Amino acid sequence: MTGPATDTEMREFARMLDQVFATDRRAPGEAREFDRELWSTLAELGLTRLTGPQSEGGSDAGWTESAYLLAAASAADLPIAENDLLAGWLLGRSGCPTANSGPVVVRTAAVLDADGTARHVPWARSVDALVGLWEADGTWRVAEFARSDLEVTEAANLASMPRDHVRVDLSAQQGTSVPADVVTEYGHAASVVVRNAHQCLGAVGFTREHELHRHTTALLAWRSEYGSVRYWDEALVAAAAAAGERGLWPLITDG
Repeated sequence: MTGPATDTEMREFARMLDQVFATDRRAPGEAREFDRELWSTLAELGLTRLTGPQSEGGSDAGWTESAYLLAAASAADLPIAENDLLAGWLLGRSGCPTANSGPVVVRTAAVLDADGTARHVPWARSVDALVGLWEADGTWRVAEFARSDLEVTEAANLASMPRDHVRVDLSAQQGTSVPADVVTEYGHAASVVVRNAHQCLGAVGFTREHELHRHTTALLAWRSEYGSVRYWDEALVAAAAAAGERGLWPLITDG
């Protein structure tokens, strides 16, 4: 999937996704095990690394295709976004070495504290590797950790999705340095989307029979998993202030 997709191609893509996830419907709040069979199917279709380069087993797709995939897979409880848009992107952007390869590999991502801990990590219990991002000596670093290197305490978020607490040993891990990128708009947008959608549908949006709360509950849960909106607002303001008048525009354009 290279180059901008046509409307016809996107309609065909959407139909294919509907077929893939047609039988994957769980009741709201129902916990379940990681679906390796479904993940293998997604890998065979080039969907687990949809936006990744073909040289790395990806499909060279863009944000539009990714949005279609995430919408179709919203009830599947799989680390599709974490594997492709976070872990895969971080590895590619940083050039960080990896011991795992191929589209069947399952990765998640986490921001680690100085002691190597992270809370609410999606599917840490079931992945093959975790891509960790942490700050050391004023520099952000990234490294891939095998599942066997993780201490995992299982937990779940308010949408009953696996969000585990992990710890890794950073003492012998140098990591690969990466530029710091700060994103704050998502948190604000999530609040507006959830509020307005439920106002339109009223109380029916919260019933088990209606699909809306499957999406909005997950959205609210995801919003806070990498820091609260206030935290990232303050981080963004601090970065802008530190950049100064001359450095603000390069900060915005170059990261």
